Amino acid sequence: MAVHNHAGTHVTTAAAQLRFLEEVDRPEAGICLDLAHLALFEDDVPAAIDRLAPYVRYLHVKDLEVGAREALERLDGNSLEGVAALKPAYTDIGAGSLDLKSALQTLAQHGYRRWATIEIETLRRPTFLEQAQDNAEQFALLLAPNQAVRA
Repeated sequence: MAVHNHAGTHVTTAAAQLRFLEEVDRPEAGICLDLAHLALFEDDVPAAIDRLAPYVRYLHVKDLEVGAREALERLDGNSLEGVAALKPAYTDIGAGSLDLKSALQTLAQHGYRRWATIEIETLRRPTFLEQAQDNAEQFALLLAPNQAVRA
């Protein structure tokens, strides 16, 4: 079982996720860590990952447009409906502002060797297949040593 940290829920920050797991108090409970959602609520994403890494069971990877945090501040962040307008701020890997390479390296330093899903929130290419291929290529670059993701 894994709780997904998501804007518009009660488990947005690292502290809230850890409190949730403490209250559930089950060894099989963990986190489906969404890096873009985490970056909306944490100033130091690698430090937050350091705290959460022992509980990460599954990973969601997508990038985040510049200004997404500021956009969130203008929304009702207390419900999924309230943050729905933020959806276009989630973007393709390498097209946003997140340092995904550092986030993935931090997880790897903690021994994370589990599932990762590339999320596509908004279709930005002529076809889904083209967008999925581009994201897969960018994700492979993130995982490759000494490679730079598209600027």
